[in-house]
Amino acid sequence: MREQSSYLQKKAENFAEWIGFYRQNPHRFMEDYFGTHLHPFQRFLFYMMNKDDKFMYIAARGLKLVV
Repeated sequence: MREQSSYLQKKAENFAEWIGFYRQNPHRFMEDYFGTHLHPFQRFLFYMMNKDDKFMYIAARGLKLVV
């Protein structure tokens, strides 16, 4: 019983570490969890949306991406 309790406690600690990591890196969460590829400006946008309470991005329809 103690082994299971120790295992669950370790698993909860690891889970808490990943939560903290993804809260600080929302762009990595998008790439890892959803399996998408983000362009550098999209990574920056996700990062800034997470860091500031007030965020506005005015997107243009003619946005061209060079891959």
